[in-house]
Amino acid sequence: MNNNLKTYTIYQVYVRNFTKEGTLKALINKLGYIKDLGAKIIQLLPINEIGMDGRKGTLGSPYAIKDYYKINHELGTLDDFKELIKKAHEMDLLIMMDVVFNHTSRDCILIKEHPEFYYRDKDGNLANRFGDWSDVYDLNYTNNLPLFDYVTKILEYYTNLGVDGYRFDVASLLPNDFYKYAIPKIRKINKDLILLGEAIEPGFATSIRQNCGNADSDSELYEDGFDLLYRYSNYGFLREYLHTHQTSYLELYKVGIYLENVTLPTTALKIGTIENHDCERICSYTNYDPLRMNIIAYSFFLKGTGFVYCGQESKEYKLPSLFEKDLISTKVFDTNYYNFIKKLIELKSNKENLDLIQTNVLKIIGKAIGLINIYKNHEPIIGLFNFDVNPIVIKLKDLKDGAYLNIINNERVVIHNNSIKVNGPLYLKKLNDDISR
Repeated sequence: MNNNLKTYTIYQVYVRNFTKEGTLKALINKLGYIKDLGAKIIQLLPINEIGMDGRKGTLGSPYAIKDYYKINHELGTLDDFKELIKKAHEMDLLIMMDVVFNHTSRDCILIKEHPEFYYRDKDGNLANRFGDWSDVYDLNYTNNLPLFDYVTKILEYYTNLGVDGYRFDVASLLPNDFYKYAIPKIRKINKDLILLGEAIEPGFATSIRQNCGNADSDSELYEDGFDLLYRYSNYGFLREYLHTHQTSYLELYKVGIYLENVTLPTTALKIGTIENHDCERICSYTNYDPLRMNIIAYSFFLKGTGFVYCGQESKEYKLPSLFEKDLISTKVFDTNYYNFIKKLIELKSNKENLDLIQTNVLKIIGKAIGLINIYKNHEPIIGLFNFDVNPIVIKLKDLKDGAYLNIINNERVVIHNNSIKVNGPLYLKKLNDDISR
């Protein structure tokens, strides 16, 4: 495992919609922008050739891949991709590919070359097992060592090109045996390779298991060699709160985090994604800036790797189409908001986070949440986040009277009677000041 992951932030890029040109070359010209923001890892949505059969929309889904060894010609060439990797490395940035190995497009070259790689229904027809994915057919990993080998060689190919990590689409749907076969082989090429798994939500996993399908648990994925997982095991409760503002969902979310902390290895890390290509934009939930800032600050406070979906820093409210040219705006209209996100990324990069053991929920206070980060060799930091559109008084026994530094804005805060009125987010570090000043 790369030991610095607790200090990194991922910047997710949808190449097609990230620039007007929608190309890898245009992305190279934006590397300085991403570097200045402070992100360390650039995670690309899939960049391989997209199939035509059953294509969704005009341009198709990047998750319906026709040829794993070809770059989507609309984005550029293999040489362009190599140049992107080279330029990123020169700027001390890492490139993560999004790989899709649960399914392929319905006209993938493998259907003719290796029909034995595919899942078939009871009538012998090519099909997919789960989800409304009308543009793809599923691969079948059951007792299929040649498929294991084929997919592993794809990963070896791109790792040898210099790719620094992989985001595995619907990682929970691939079998443990495959990961145990493939991951040691690619780590021989690059021991610091970063592996991010899209661990699916509990409802989806339950449905799959009810239909006798494979759905790996988070614990299994960590055991298989993943460094990072999506925080989807309990994210649904937070999402429901943001939609409904019913505090019962926050209480369920608290329980989810507690169970996660006690059931996963202490080394387990997740990414702090609230918005991504599948999830609503934070700015779509509210027009109230303090609430937006509380949500994003909360996601960065949690133990794990930071995450920004392109345009998040510029208050983009639109979730772009996966299937069309739908330009994302990265023009900064609100410099305070942009600099706020830069500050959160800077705080995430603090070397103290290497000693972060665990994030615990202290209390749900109405529509606010109190967290505490516990460190191996440092004093804890308390995070206070108001998920309402009105200030809330937060009272916590762990909030000892005295002076604190809000490290988000370097302002001194004084606590009396274990309570404080919260509007914007607070990351509080205890000071040894005389509170009478």
